[in-house]
Amino acid sequence: MPQNEGAPVSYANQSACLDVATGCFRAAVGDRSGPCSGTHERPCHIIRQLTACNELLFPARMQLREIPGARGQLVLVSIDGSCRLLPEPLDFHLRQSAGFMHSLLKHHKCVASLDVTRSHFDKYSSPLCDALPLSCLKKLTLSCGFPMSRGICAVIPSLTSLEELELDCASSSDSCAEFPMALAALVRASPFLGALSLAGISMEEQATKHLLASLTESGVLKDLTLDGRVVPECCHGELSQYLMSSSSLTSLRFTDESEKTEIAVLEGILHSRTISKVCISAYTGNAEIIQLVARILSENTVVKSFAISSTREEVFLADRVAYDTWLDALGENETLEKLWIFFEYGIGSSGFASPIYFRRSNV
Repeated sequence: MPQNEGAPVSYANQSACLDVATGCFRAAVGDRSGPCSGTHERPCHIIRQLTACNELLFPARMQLREIPGARGQLVLVSIDGSCRLLPEPLDFHLRQSAGFMHSLLKHHKCVASLDVTRSHFDKYSSPLCDALPLSCLKKLTLSCGFPMSRGICAVIPSLTSLEELELDCASSSDSCAEFPMALAALVRASPFLGALSLAGISMEEQATKHLLASLTESGVLKDLTLDGRVVPECCHGELSQYLMSSSSLTSLRFTDESEKTEIAVLEGILHSRTISKVCISAYTGNAEIIQLVARILSENTVVKSFAISSTREEVFLADRVAYDTWLDALGENETLEKLWIFFEYGIGSSGFASPIYFRRSNV
């Protein structure tokens, strides 16, 4: 599909293409031209026309689906992974489909969630960035290249209706300042952002410190996932302080092979007054970390669920030291309800695993 970087408005005006749609698309296109009709009592009219809408979206490899348990709310999701062997659609159909996608996001508050793969974002970044500031999204799941485009960084602060944000970027050794600054602006402006997941993003030092300070001041975020070297080692002190002082965070999932950052995270959890659910992947297993986990198990009175895993051979071979230390610590814990430990190395039949699962009998 040809891109015209200098004229993103061309995508915004593609609704003209919709007016010439025929056959099974006619009803969806006609109703699409009006505003969202969804209310608390009655869902939007397009929910009754999902089949027609999805035929119109198919050339762009997008699909509308009802969100289970959320009456009248829809998710717009990429389906390009299941269409790889299909021939490319005609340019006219592709432009028509992209225009409909743009219009749905811009005019239909019933579209509460958007899930976009990297290939889709690269292809449709202009219409997406044009429509997103006017959307009513509650959840955005976005995979994209790195460094992130200026377009999406400029849009992020305006997405104040978001309750959940998941960003997964292609790994890069280059650090980024624009994204954490944009995210900090969103955190300060949004009263609803309760869940944040970041993966594959290398953030610049000062911008990361600013983001962590904004998260602390906001007091809204409840669920945080950090996957990969998201927080630079030079900011491990600020990360630990955030985890200690947050008044809202209740769930933390963390993956990072940096021992310094892992120590900072565990120290933050140890002194946290709010975090009740913890999942640590890529556990590195040195002596200091083993003792920190033991202290969390014996001293922390808030954590109810603790999961830790590793695929390192040296961790697997030394697991008995960790098990014995943690078992002793569990004897002093009256709060923990679930403990899950999984160390493995190797692949398939040649691999080894040593899972341990503990659940308090009176839970």
